Amino acid sequence: EAQASVDTACISTAPVFAGTAAGRDGAAKSHDSGWWAFMEHNRERTPGRGSSWADSAAWAAFLAGIAACGLIPVSQGWCLFNASVIALVFLSIWLPDHGDTVLPFCSIIILPIVVFKSVAMGGWWSYSILLFVFVVIPFFDYVVGVDVGNQTREAQRELHSAFRFELLTLLVAPGILACLGYGAWLVNFGSLSCLELGGLSIGMGIITGVIGIVVGHELCHKASRLERAFGRLLLCAACYGHFYVEHTLGHHKDVATDEDPATSRY
Repeated sequence: EAQASVDTACISTAPVFAGTAAGRDGAAKSHDSGWWAFMEHNRERTPGRGSSWADSAAWAAFLAGIAACGLIPVSQGWCLFNASVIALVFLSIWLPDHGDTVLPFCSIIILPIVVFKSVAMGGWWSYSILLFVFVVIPFFDYVVGVDVGNQTREAQRELHSAFRFELLTLLVAPGILACLGYGAWLVNFGSLSCLELGGLSIGMGIITGVIGIVVGHELCHKASRLERAFGRLLLCAACYGHFYVEHTLGHHKDVATDEDPATSRY
């Protein structure tokens, strides 16, 4: 990667681990005054890896609870559904996470559940995803704070090659396509009003943008052709396919120069 060219500037083939001072391997992250966070946690955690099974079990229960919220009958009302989701998100603060389980990243299922459940509620509730994304999530992002725990360099090398993390990013593509397919079905056969169609459109844009573009960006940097293809698919699902070309062969090559339109100027 030190010899990146036009053809390879976007490709990440191996992690680069900087040297650490004696006794600092796996030490907690240093405090940054720029963090927008109410608290820091895991500072006292012993460096290294924890119990993957224990962490996975706790997060599996959390995800099962989130999925169960989607089964709350529409007749029970919007407030019960959102109160349940918000309560579970708040409880996730205390879930163990040593960085070696992939399940915390699966919490992204909250977004499509909120979008489709809100549309099912009908009326102005169809737009409640905006309240969730721009009020609830930032609030809990601040409250949950920053996980300052670290793994040792040895553990990081092991996790870098763990297939479960790669698998999750690949599964996002069919998940996004399933959401688009279900959204298209609702538009055609869901008997939605114009008001509800607007809420569904905004919700689908948030799903493909917040989840699709973020994961697509990650995948388009990978060395595997399959991963890059899935990355392009996700970007195209958000009508952002040109990003794959401009970002990888333009921005990464010309960053911090006058040739890069994505670099801020002083």
